[in-house]
Amino acid sequence: MRSRFRKIRTADQEQVIETLRFTLRPRNDIDWPVDYQQRRFTVRALDRNQPDRLIITTEANIHHDRK
Repeated sequence: MRSRFRKIRTADQEQVIETLRFTLRPRNDIDWPVDYQQRRFTVRALDRNQPDRLIITTEANIHHDRK
């Protein structure tokens, strides 16, 4: 699995939204929500345009983070 990290903020937005993009090979055991490095992310978008992979764009949700 490969991941790419970035933070997004729009001009009218108070807080920064933390997003991660995961690149996975399609498998039967993928389930929602996405847990990665002891954190939980909410799936925001799926990109199935490439036949050999599924790209999942997620948004960090502090309400789902484990303490």
